[in-house]
Amino acid sequence: MTITESKRSGMDEQGHLSFEKHKIFLYKEDFDKFIGGLQDAIDHIKKLQDSGNYRSAESVRRSYSTENESSNGDVNFEDLG
Repeated sequence: MTITESKRSGMDEQGHLSFEKHKIFLYKEDFDKFIGGLQDAIDHIKKLQDSGNYRSAESVRRSYSTENESSNGDVNFEDLG
C-alpha cells in the first residue's frame, strides 16, 4: 500500500500549480504495527477532544495565519544566539 501526501508548493514557470509529494510505502508484514499505531493516535486525539485540549486543524491554520500577518517575516540571526 502506498500513502501519498501532496502539498501545493507554488506555481511553475507556465503559471500551473506545482505540488510536492511525499510517499510512505506500507508492506503487508507491517500492517498490524501500522494499524496499532494509527489506533493509538486516534485514541489520543479522542482523549484530547474529550478533555477540551484538542485544537482542530482549522483553528491551528487560523492562528498560524494571524501570527504571520502580524509579522513582517524579517529574521535577525544575531537574536538567535
